[in-house]
Amino acid sequence: MKTKFLTICLLLSTLLSGCMTAEMMYQVTTPYYGRHVDELVKVTGLPSEERVVIGKRILTWYVSNKGVIPITLPTTSTATVYGYGGITNVTITSSETTYHSFDYNCQLDVEVTEDYFVTGIRWDGNVGGCRIFYGRLKQGSVVTDSPLEDLVDDL
Repeated sequence: MKTKFLTICLLLSTLLSGCMTAEMMYQVTTPYYGRHVDELVKVTGLPSEERVVIGKRILTWYVSNKGVIPITLPTTSTATVYGYGGITNVTITSSETTYHSFDYNCQLDVEVTEDYFVTGIRWDGNVGGCRIFYGRLKQGSVVTDSPLEDLVDDL
């Protein structure tokens, strides 16, 4: 039982080790405000859908990953065997597998003008899903008026 508890704690700490906060998501999304949506598409890929709601154009990116993680733990049992030759202690080791489901998802909604300039960004989901967008947005950080950016564009 103690081993099972420790394994579950280890699994949870591994899954949450890349945990980001709302503040961290805010920091990686705000540089895109006022920018053309193409800069966002460069780092996140094409949106999953585009729609107009009450006159507002919204681009949506969605990530979903579901599955089952099998966790196999050893179990040990001991017994005492009584027989003609005396008493013998026996230890038997086997394993038990439990299955834990996961559902990682995140939705990134970006409101844009008719000319596709970003006016708002909202996200909803859990750590497992949103860390994908966080990682991409962090790596593709917007640099304003960088001479290096002009050099790369010229290549």
